[in-house]
Amino acid sequence: ADYLCKLIDVLGVEVADEVGNLNELLKALSDSNVSAEYIYLSFNRDSGKPIMVFHTEDIMEVRSCLKSRGYTVL
Repeated sequence: ADYLCKLIDVLGVEVADEVGNLNELLKALSDSNVSAEYIYLSFNRDSGKPIMVFHTEDIMEVRSCLKSRGYTVL
């Protein structure tokens, strides 16, 4: 059908549904000098917790950074 499609790796981080959690996640990325190209929200249907989904230049580096800070990376 002449559609152009592209798969892009993203990183999901499960956070508690509490005020300020997105700010804390973004602050952790900023402190590590990481820039998120885009970010959106999803939900874990089993736990009901929000999942912040984002794309960065080096996903593996960001994954280890967030895991070391105690975040649940999916």
